[in-house]
Amino acid sequence: MGIKGWLFGDKKRKPAETVAALRGVINRYIIRSRALRRQADEQRGLARDMLRDGNKVASKQALLRRTLYMRDLNNIYNKTMNIQRVIDAIRSAQDNIVMADALYKADEVIRVSLKDAAPERIEEIMLSVEDSIEQVGYTDEILSDTTMSEAGLEVDELTSLDTQLEELEAELLLEDKGKLPTPVRVTTRAAKPTGAEERGIPEEDEEISDDELKREIEEIKKALGEKTD
Repeated sequence: MGIKGWLFGDKKRKPAETVAALRGVINRYIIRSRALRRQADEQRGLARDMLRDGNKVASKQALLRRTLYMRDLNNIYNKTMNIQRVIDAIRSAQDNIVMADALYKADEVIRVSLKDAAPERIEEIMLSVEDSIEQVGYTDEILSDTTMSEAGLEVDELTSLDTQLEELEAELLLEDKGKLPTPVRVTTRAAKPTGAEERGIPEEDEEISDDELKREIEEIKKALGEKTD
């Protein structure tokens, strides 16, 4: 079987079991080394006693036995050190396995991240976002368009809008010049002449005829043109 089979057996052991078996061997070596140390110390003491009694031969034999004990003790120390190195190597190998597995997983995470956040992918996303923004703006433009509202108006109503706009411009022009705008009244029916009209005196609330209204609008347009120039 050999030392390997004695330590690890015929079946494959897990790292923790192997380390535990090696630690068991070290513990036995520690117990054996303590006994050898005690025996070596006893032989050294005996050699001193024999030498004190004048028995050099017995003292020398005691020192010889001490030397043998010390040699065994040194061998045990060397074996213990080698086994400890094996334990350290196993633990280091396990740490390397854990680190290698962590690095492998980290590499997978990095690769997935690069795939999801690759430059071409980011550029594609940005283009999609810009296109979405343009579509939102186009939708806002459609929803805020007044063409549909204007489509429901008659031609004369649209013309009336233009007239009203011209009147507002005229009022603004007169306000800028410090003059109040002249009230414009549209005649809906022929007004009966009053006593003041018969006497040639215009009343304050006199209604303006269509011709006078046209002339006033022409004058306002002309004033607007001069201001624009």
